[in-house]
Amino acid sequence: MPDRIDEFESVFRSADRTAYQFLPPPVRRALVLSDRPVDGAQAYEARVRAYVESGDPDTSLEWDSWHGEAPDTRQGFVDRLSSYDADLVVTHRNLHDSISDAHFGLGVYVHVLTQSTRVPVLVTPSPDAPGFDRATRELEDAVLFSDHIDGDDRLVNWAVNFVSNSGALVFANVEPLAVFERYMHAISRIPGIETEMADTHIRAELLKEAEDYIAACRQRLADVRPELTTTGVARMGEPLEVLRELLPAHNHALVVMESEDDRQIAMRGLAAAAAVEFADISMLLI
Repeated sequence: MPDRIDEFESVFRSADRTAYQFLPPPVRRALVLSDRPVDGAQAYEARVRAYVESGDPDTSLEWDSWHGEAPDTRQGFVDRLSSYDADLVVTHRNLHDSISDAHFGLGVYVHVLTQSTRVPVLVTPSPDAPGFDRATRELEDAVLFSDHIDGDDRLVNWAVNFVSNSGALVFANVEPLAVFERYMHAISRIPGIETEMADTHIRAELLKEAEDYIAACRQRLADVRPELTTTGVARMGEPLEVLRELLPAHNHALVVMESEDDRQIAMRGLAAAAAVEFADISMLLI
């Protein structure tokens, strides 16, 4: 009898799908941060304002700016940020870093931005970087990139806000193959479990969760944003390699990722890795 109950529970859970709620967050006030002197700061601000507004925002944005001043402490930095009451922060890599072309990461102040506040941060390449002009030309396509997208409505709704009416929103969920293979290796050493069947079913179920949620998002967006083109990718692989494949196929793609992890102070692992690997793109970190 317990086996039959387990079977019914498995069938029920398999049919249970995560719904998507379309609720784009209001973006009324945006703050531009840079460490440039006056002329450079004005040029950066003009560039990123035009970039953000090229995405056909639903409402006109009120812009503030904070340029050129390096805060003394983390708390002082966070407190001043809070005083602007911004819905979005736009800044560049290596803000206030002494090494402007450090490449390996976003820089201390950008990490504080992403981990000490709940405000989404749009990070561009440094204004001095070769990829800056291309990465801030205009908002067209957005790639929502995750290794566990199921049920993350906030991430989806922010991504929707940053796709132009003529662009495409790409849902990309990549389950790390190396992690899966490690667990399958452990399973293969447990007597009584048929490894090949476990591999097939676990692999299929992991991808099905992502595929079902992506399908629910695309179906709802087809109703409320019929002008928006959407595509979906759910696979196993090496996440950064898949992102590297996707980017050339999409116009001036903004990569949207979840950076906050409630279980730790550090930035979410996939976002941190992508930030190091892809220094010449703009990223929206949620």
